[in-house]
Formats: sequence, C-alpha cells, structure tokens
Amino acid sequence: SLRPGLVATCGRCGALLRRRRRDSLGTVLALNVTGVVLFVVVLAFPFMGFRLLGETRLAALEDLPAAFQSQGMWQLALVVLVTTVVAPLLKLLLTIAVLVGLRTGMAASTLAGMARLRQHLTPWAMIEVFLLGGLVAYTRLAATATVLVGPALYALGALMLVMVTADAWLDEHALWEAIGRARRTPAPMGFGPLIGCDSCGRVSRAPPGAPCPRCNAPLKLRKHDSLARSWALLIAAAALYIPANLYPIL
Repeated sequence: SLRPGLVATCGRCGALLRRRRRDSLGTVLALNVTGVVLFVVVLAFPFMGFRLLGETRLAALEDLPAAFQSQGMWQLALVVLVTTVVAPLLKLLLTIAVLVGLRTGMAASTLAGMARLRQHLTPWAMIEVFLLGGLVAYTRLAATATVLVGPALYALGALMLVMVTADAWLDEHALWEAIGRARRTPAPMGFGPLIGCDSCGRVSRAPPGAPCPRCNAPLKLRKHDSLARSWALLIAAAALYIPANLYPIL
C-alpha cells in the first residue's frame, strides 16, 4: 500500500513497479471524456481530401473502410474499422463506465468484466499507427495534387495524445484495488500454489484454472506454449517485414 506521490521499484533491477499518483482515477476519467468528445469530432468532420484538375474530394474516417469494401478487400476494411474506430471508442467508453461505476456503486463483477475487456482492447486501439499512415498518404498525395487537411485529422492527433496520457496516468493497481473494495464480502483464500492473476495482478492461493477471486479471470501458472507461439509470431513478423519495406505502399 503506497501513499500518493510514492513509487515502488524492484529491489533487483530497479524497474518501476508502481507509481501512486494523486487522484489518478479522477484525472483519467476527465481525459477519457475528452477523448470521447474528440472522437465525435473525428467521426463528424472530413479527415482528408485533395483538389485535382478543379475537382475536390473529401473523405471522412468512416469512408475509408467503405472504400476498401467497394474494391473487394473486406478483410482490410474490417481491420481498419476495428483498429481505428471500434477498439479505440470501446476502450474510451469502457474506461468511463468503470470509473463512473466505481462512484455509483455498480456491482463488482460487472466492473471487473468491463475492466478486463478494456485491457484486451488496448493493444488493438491503433490510433497512432493510423495517424502515421495518414501522414505518409499526405506526403505522397502532395506531390500530385493539392491536399486538404480536415478538422478530423487535427482532432485525431489530439485524441492520440489524450489516450496516451490517460494510459500513462492510470494507476492500474489503484483501479483494481477499488474494484476489489466494491465486493460486499471478502474473497476466501483457497488451496494450492500462489498464482498472480494476469488481468488484475492479485496474488491468490488457488489451483491453476480456478477463477481469480477479484476479477474472475482464469488463473494460470504459465502461458500455454508461450515460447513456441512467440517464435512463430516473431518469424512471421520478420518474413512480412521484408516485403513491407521493398514493395510500394500506394
């Protein structure tokens, strides 16, 4: 248990284990509400356009998956839709729902479920990757046409900064401790080895496969075939890296 303003570091390597920020949850709530407002701007206004030979075309963010779909590339359309719209927006809304639920007395099981889903969505919210792709498209199109930057592009840049700041400011330990305090009865200690939960970090004595007493996630001593899966993904990424840098983007 840390007082606000203190940090905990590893005694072996000095890595930061936890930073107890002052009013972490309140600040994160304000940042995520700001993110939702910016997301409305991103969806409501043009993202980017160009003027060529007297003709002007503007595109909104939701037009991009539709453009891939019209060309028969529904898989790419689905990836763009999920990583740039669905996952970031759901992450913002779930974070707000959890933080508001803590203030309104929502059931601990519901809070834990939403917090776990938010964690699963975090790696798929790729606003910064999409923004980088937009900047690449801007430099390519500027050589052949007059590029028009819409309000949505500026809002998207601000949204990226807000989401990064919210993730950096959020004290995950404080969030899960608050969810644990929302339980009406304390969780009983079971029998078995000590296992740290991958979702909420609580250490419990329980058999592998048993649900975590705080967030209901299955407890695992080890990830199944973690080294083999990591090798397979690493080799696949190395193989894809070569054509990604050799072949044209646009």
